[in-house]
Amino acid sequence: MTEDEVREVVRTAAVQRRFRLSNHAKERCVARRVAYEDVRHALSTALRAHEQPNGCWRVTGRDLDDDDLTCIIAIEDDVVVVTLF
Repeated sequence: MTEDEVREVVRTAAVQRRFRLSNHAKERCVARRVAYEDVRHALSTALRAHEQPNGCWRVTGRDLDDDDLTCIIAIEDDVVVVTLF
């Protein structure tokens, strides 16, 4: 997939709520005081996507406060899985 294709898949998944947070990502949300809706907004506004050596993608968008929020995501069977940020 190209970066543009990944951004489109991620944006669509966020709007349609076809994404989930891994347990680790949930723990990081609590530790960093990041709300689920901040993650969803960041995914729906994905500005940049960079492929990682392990095949996951580093995706950056804007949270509800208009701050950058970067998530590491995997695309599995048309569902975006947020694994870390």
